Amino acid sequence: MANTIKSRSLIFVFFFFSFGACQAQKIDLIKSGKTSYIIILPQNSTKAEQNAASLLQHFVSRISKVDIGITYEKNKPESANYRSFISIGNTLKAKKTFSLNNVRLSEDAVNIKFDEGNIFLFGSGDRGTLYSTVEFLEQYLGCRWWSSVDNEIPEKTEVVIDPVDYTFSPPFSYRNHLSFHSTVDAFYSTVLRENGDFQRLNESWGAKHEIVGWAHTFSQILPPDKYFKRHPEWFIDPATSKPFKNSGKVPGVNETQLCLSNQEMRKEFINNVRLLIQKTKNPEIISISQNDVGISCSSVECANLLKEEGSPSALLIQFVNEVASAFKDEYPSLKFETLAYDYTEVPPKTIKPAENVIVRVAPILINHAKSLLNPSNNFSRKNIENWSKISKHNFYWGYSANFSYPLLPHPSLSNLRDDLRFLKNLGYEGVFIQSIATPYYTSEELGYFKELHTWVIGKLLWNPDYEYNYLLDVFFNGYYGAAGKPLRKYFDLVTRSFDGYKGKLSVFNANLDIINSEILNEGTKLFEQAISAVSDNEILLRRVKKEQISFEFIKIFSHIKSPALDNSRSSSDFHARYNSLVDRFLATLNDLNTMSSDRLKQKIDVNGPMIKLNDLKPSLKSIRTSDRESNSDYFVVQQDLFTYYLPAVRTKKIIDGAASDKLAGYIDASKSDWAIQYKLENISDSQTNEKWEVSTSIKGHGNIPEPKEGRVTIGLYDPILKRNISIVEIDLSELANEKYQTYSLRNVTLKNGNIVFFSVHKDKSNIEGISIDKIEFKKEK
Repeated sequence: MANTIKSRSLIFVFFFFSFGACQAQKIDLIKSGKTSYIIILPQNSTKAEQNAASLLQHFVSRISKVDIGITYEKNKPESANYRSFISIGNTLKAKKTFSLNNVRLSEDAVNIKFDEGNIFLFGSGDRGTLYSTVEFLEQYLGCRWWSSVDNEIPEKTEVVIDPVDYTFSPPFSYRNHLSFHSTVDAFYSTVLRENGDFQRLNESWGAKHEIVGWAHTFSQILPPDKYFKRHPEWFIDPATSKPFKNSGKVPGVNETQLCLSNQEMRKEFINNVRLLIQKTKNPEIISISQNDVGISCSSVECANLLKEEGSPSALLIQFVNEVASAFKDEYPSLKFETLAYDYTEVPPKTIKPAENVIVRVAPILINHAKSLLNPSNNFSRKNIENWSKISKHNFYWGYSANFSYPLLPHPSLSNLRDDLRFLKNLGYEGVFIQSIATPYYTSEELGYFKELHTWVIGKLLWNPDYEYNYLLDVFFNGYYGAAGKPLRKYFDLVTRSFDGYKGKLSVFNANLDIINSEILNEGTKLFEQAISAVSDNEILLRRVKKEQISFEFIKIFSHIKSPALDNSRSSSDFHARYNSLVDRFLATLNDLNTMSSDRLKQKIDVNGPMIKLNDLKPSLKSIRTSDRESNSDYFVVQQDLFTYYLPAVRTKKIIDGAASDKLAGYIDASKSDWAIQYKLENISDSQTNEKWEVSTSIKGHGNIPEPKEGRVTIGLYDPILKRNISIVEIDLSELANEKYQTYSLRNVTLKNGNIVFFSVHKDKSNIEGISIDKIEFKKEK
């Protein structure tokens, strides 16, 4: 299979340029362990351009063990004596060669160009340059990043490139996905080409689009706890759908809406928006949107407008237009976003959003088992189409999650390509896909093919013309190796069952009618085949077992929810089968060292609520801090609680049979940052008053140098005092046997907020990196 991921619409273009490239001389980027290339940056380069150059240098070194130098171009490049180069960003050389001053690129556009043996990576803005660099690493050098922690970097002594130009402009300027892997790491967000609110992108990563307030902002801007006592008439009583008549109990933020026809409320709301704008640095979009509760005002004024316009959205758009108009002249580039959601999903008959208003359509009540183009979704599809006819700027909020039971299959992914192409053709400018309920919630990485969903959604948000099945082939074969085929068969089996489902799939689904005996029986065989296929590969085996968690949970859920078992819940056979299924489920979790079995089992109750990932959160932490809970004199922190700098680039979690829990944190030795850290929390007053020994087990990887050519630093840092409390420096020669060794910080005081850090100072050695097993905290005697 070709390494290049492409859509069918690009195949002809790619073939055409490939044919033309046959006439051009191929580029030897690395030959016989050497390179004649240097990376050049603009003289006044941005942080993002510098970051792009560092990424390229880093991964070329990972591939070939050859370091490509980085330099800044001269102010007059035409007179400089260049050898072969890779130009990053907006260099003078790129401007001159491709007349960039006369070309207007669409936002985030990617350009990979070749000229006289030189390589040019540039794009529209800083993100475009970063995306061009990542595209070059993927398409031309064969790098793959499957998740925020899993990658596949080829190792080659010869790197040869076909000089085939590549240009692409994404149809959506705003691409935002809320999932664990897409939000936890800036580098992986860049790999996915996502640039929205939940991506952790600072200036070095080209920054991001941000909607101030995000959503459901009525109570953020006009808080009930501040205004309700004085102005109850500004707020809607959920019992009557009319303004409150007196100030009783203050409603919660999502227990009321605003009476949008109240003129005094409008004045105060606009004043508060002005304060919000003034305290926000360079705001781009402000959210003016209803609270997350289905209450529409039916006061006399509101009811009259509703009758005229046929939808409560008329009140909302009229109100948002007034807010937007108040700032149009003072802030001409600022836009105001609102939601077409729940009771405001239907557009009004005659009132149109102002030109500086964005309407974000969020059809949460659609049938998520089907595409928007399916007849079962006619209502929402027409709304989406009608908003595009009256609104200049439109975003879409889609859902790819089961918020009630995230471990259950929710295969809405197969519909996404058609939906995104539909939105693209309507001119929608931004898309947000919600795959989890809470941002940065680490337990959400458990579920139904989470890594696959994140990767495919990222690819399709960037280019909806990618072929869906081709993306699945690439991921299943690349990420799961020999287990890819049986897992793909299981995935397709579940998808076909959903395709034939006649009911409606919601984001709070608790119905497993679609999980039939074929899925349960055939799924068992397919997982056995998958495990057998990769039994000799710890990394691939762990990936398979992670997917097995969802399947084992399906068995428990099906057993409890089966109508045939309603009259047999008290039988010994029912409970024996139940206990067997739970034990198997917990055994799979234990294999992954994911969570505490004893505490987790208490969450699975035959007659009570089924287990949800929200239930797992305390258990996730308990296994890592269980020693602290049982003994205040000693506790252990494992790698899952470490903070990783540039995951998958500089650091990562690895499987290591020699580690205490078979996992370790790993630091690439290319730079000397504080690459892995652990921030102390939940330290009690009594613990703070004691002296502690902080110990860690580390080992080196690669060619360990002679003494004094490199070192590892372990330290405890106080960010308030801004100084190290204690450090230990270890000569790399001590790690020459590649076995875990223990080092300690003695007689230290622990405080909440203090940071344990690890860094590698490589100097001239060829050490590849170090791995860290755990951190132990023991009270000094």
